[in-house]
Amino acid sequence: MPRSPLHILRWSSERHQYELVTQHHLEQHFHTEHQWLLWLETATSFSFQGASGRLNVYKEARARGGTYWYAYAPASKRTRKRYLGQTANLTFERLEETARALNSSSPETTSPPQPVEQPVILRTKLSPPHLPVMAIRRARLHTRLDAAKSHRLTLVSASAGWGKTTLLSAWAAQAPERVAWLSLDELDNNPVRFWLSVLAALRTRLPAIGKHTQMMLNAQQPPALTTIIMTLLHDLETLAEPLFLLLDDYHHITEQSIHDTMLFLLEHLPPHLHLILVSRIDPPFALSRLRLHGQLLELRDADVRFLEDEAASFLSQTMGLTLEANDVHLLVRRTAGWVAGLQLAAFSMQHYEDRSEFIRAFTGGHRSLLDYVQEEILTGLPPALHDFLLQTSLLKSITAPLCQAVTHETRSQELLEAIERANLFVVPLDRERRWYRIHDLFREALQRRLKATQPELVPLLHQRAARWYEEQGARQEAIAHALDGADYDYAIALMQQRVEVAWLRGEAQNLYHWIMALPETYIRAHADFVLTATLYLLNTAASVSHPQHRSTLDRVKQMITRVEANLRQPDLPEPENLQRLQQRLSLLHLGIEHIEIMASTSDDIETLIRRLTQVQQQMQALHLDDEIVWHTIPLSVAFILHWSLLQKSGFLIPQYQEAWQRARQSGNPFALLKISQWLALLYLGVGQLSLAYQQSIEALALIEQFDGYALLKGYFLFCLVNVLYHRNQVEEARPLLQSMLHDAQIFQQVDLQIAARIYQIKVELAAGEHARAHDMLQQVQALVQSQGFSLHAERIIPVCVEYWLATGDLAQAAQWATSYTSETWKDNDTATVLLVARIFLVLQRYPAALELLERFREQYFEQMENTENKAEFLALLVVALHQTGKREQVHTTLLRLLALCEPEKRLRVLLNMGQPMRHILTRFLNSDEDATLRSFASSVLAAFAREEQRRVGGTSANKASRNASAPASSNPLTAQEQRVLRLLAAGQTYAEIAERLVVSRNTIKTQVSSIYRKLGVSRRVEALTLAQQLSLLQENITP
Repeated sequence: MPRSPLHILRWSSERHQYELVTQHHLEQHFHTEHQWLLWLETATSFSFQGASGRLNVYKEARARGGTYWYAYAPASKRTRKRYLGQTANLTFERLEETARALNSSSPETTSPPQPVEQPVILRTKLSPPHLPVMAIRRARLHTRLDAAKSHRLTLVSASAGWGKTTLLSAWAAQAPERVAWLSLDELDNNPVRFWLSVLAALRTRLPAIGKHTQMMLNAQQPPALTTIIMTLLHDLETLAEPLFLLLDDYHHITEQSIHDTMLFLLEHLPPHLHLILVSRIDPPFALSRLRLHGQLLELRDADVRFLEDEAASFLSQTMGLTLEANDVHLLVRRTAGWVAGLQLAAFSMQHYEDRSEFIRAFTGGHRSLLDYVQEEILTGLPPALHDFLLQTSLLKSITAPLCQAVTHETRSQELLEAIERANLFVVPLDRERRWYRIHDLFREALQRRLKATQPELVPLLHQRAARWYEEQGARQEAIAHALDGADYDYAIALMQQRVEVAWLRGEAQNLYHWIMALPETYIRAHADFVLTATLYLLNTAASVSHPQHRSTLDRVKQMITRVEANLRQPDLPEPENLQRLQQRLSLLHLGIEHIEIMASTSDDIETLIRRLTQVQQQMQALHLDDEIVWHTIPLSVAFILHWSLLQKSGFLIPQYQEAWQRARQSGNPFALLKISQWLALLYLGVGQLSLAYQQSIEALALIEQFDGYALLKGYFLFCLVNVLYHRNQVEEARPLLQSMLHDAQIFQQVDLQIAARIYQIKVELAAGEHARAHDMLQQVQALVQSQGFSLHAERIIPVCVEYWLATGDLAQAAQWATSYTSETWKDNDTATVLLVARIFLVLQRYPAALELLERFREQYFEQMENTENKAEFLALLVVALHQTGKREQVHTTLLRLLALCEPEKRLRVLLNMGQPMRHILTRFLNSDEDATLRSFASSVLAAFAREEQRRVGGTSANKASRNASAPASSNPLTAQEQRVLRLLAAGQTYAEIAERLVVSRNTIKTQVSSIYRKLGVSRRVEALTLAQQLSLLQENITP
């Protein structure tokens, strides 16, 4: 290992940033990773002292050429070494990861991931309630529940008070490592919160799963829930032993989208994962179909009722009562084995000498039991305990600090323990006995008594609870209590603090429910806030799946309607900000129209342009206020219209630069990153590569600082890939493309998936890897075909032509070119003209190519704003002039081309012209033209030489190496997809497969589409042929 480095990059825990030290002097703070990578360009070594360990890092030359970074760390009596790659790979995260790996005790293994630490309130939901010491074991029901491993779904459905949770807790205690427990409540009705909680439950048993699932759920605009669940299921495919996901109190879930995704989960469960639902009512699933195919295990009221022997054990062991057999028999008959009735009766009869007489008078019904609670139990309690129970009944879960904050009772912990000792329907939720839950029936009786005797106290208790929850950082619970306590000003203040966080975490739907719970006077007084919340909810509508898209827009419209109705009231004075509110309302209406236009699949491009132009004109007529977040709607419309559809957007750059400055000053990360995304793409549109690169690097650094914006990462990676490709840094582009494609597939971003595939094809063609380019072309064609959107289809035409020309399929290229007969051009015809000219040149139709290019130059060239298109046009024109013997014009045009390409180091456009351009540049080197241009021409010729050397000497080795690690050599299909594939091979129809696998026909269609996409095919025959080659049909999987 070389001598110790002069420079030290170290982590400052005090400043929370990395800093550079040279010879014991602090030289520089790195506020962004971009600054660090710029410094690294000139360095050859440094020492790293990070949060995860220490390294020495050196840039070393390889025998085959090129320099790369390597990390060294001492380990016992030797030094461990790891390859880091090129400069762009040396991110802070990569260095920390390498330091952690090289400084670990074993170089071969890494320690298993630890369970994610959960907030205390959530942690109590992830374990079964603690069982009482004298809890009875109901062996017959445990045996029934053991059969859950043979069923997809186990449903324990019975009304309140039947002992469902206690039964399942006792059963789970037999093998706790096999049960992932989650207790649900009303707040879990938000789909994102629900699935984050499910993931947290699964991680208590499988701590390493769900990294990508959590990233998707925490994204500022999560992908479709089915996509998220498929990602989670993929992680669970490796289960080798049975695991039970148990959801207690599922009756709290009323959100249809959660029911839909639970049904999707059921239909795609891996073989070793089993679902157990505990509920007071049946979930809205197709239970009859599961029942018919033996996939459903059910326990209902009649199953979980206490038999006489169980009731006798419960009364004697748990409740401390000894009764005659006849009394037990009568009590079981009166209560129908309802354990809540048994417990209430047992508690009440402790005050009676003649227990037999009590049992004969006991009716056992729900209503009479509530009366017993009030007349027999509560009246006999000490005043302090009585008041404590009443006042804490408003809380779903209780702990001593919370109870003290609500009741002002300093002996809260002592009273909780006394309640538990008295068997007053309180269940401990953890072993430490810090958190408890009061049985719902008992809570109901307590709340009725509290509201009947002390109604004025109810709002105050809720308000105290709200403030305690806020202090603990549990803002959702705080807002819920503030609303229940009619403390609307406080609730709105909490909502205003949470509005962007709620949107980032996919909880914008909660804002809707909270706001709809506000009285009309508060809607009017806080109309500004209500409309801002509506704006965030509108932003979610653009990315959710179709059913959610419709319901989200409906909720947006309801919120708008409430504000409009309040502003129209004639008997109230006009608010001071009326004009601003009206402008924002108009903007929201136009934003809805914009989203509905883009969601339409029936419109052609011309119709889309016309409709969006009308929306933009109406937005321009509005007078927007200074809050930058409200400008994102018109900025989005303008970008889509001019950049995506009209493809002439350079004039927008000053406007977006100004907006970016305002967003940075505002401190709003959403506005800043969205505008950064648009600005980087606008820079690319006019060929300003350096600005696009810089904007993207800075944005990626920002994304690392703010949670929830991973969804935008792919757009900035696309910009970096674009720049690297045009500068012929194709190897540096490869890992970015892989990351971009991976994220785009996770988030179901079709536009980025297509863009990534297109540039992968370009990179492979540049490297001479035609076979891999062919595979990728088939994949992107299948993806485009599955979308059915004409814009996507047009995007892949240029790369198809590039592939035909690179592989010598001139007949296909010529056939496509002859279909182009347009005599006039518009902005979006530029790419087509350039492709046709390139085909003519390859076909050696030089006069036709020159005539086409000359005609295009006369009519349109000077109006072109895209530098990339201009450079390609000039490169084609240079070759056409050269091939037609117009030497003088060649020289003049070449000068213009080189002057255009040199500042941004655009090599690829020249390399793509092939050997004719190489000959032209070789001759140019002998001229006495500008030294800068000749130097640039020399660098292009050097690149030509490197490509020739690689193709002659390295193609076979490269192909062998890449084919060895190609994804196709492994099994890309899930176990369920392989079952479907085997049944397809057996000749079964979709309906037959659905019947066999107990799923819907639409589910099979979705899975077949996924199989085709993963295999890069579009027909059954192709899929089965490729599956046979990959041995995918020989897996020992039982359908």
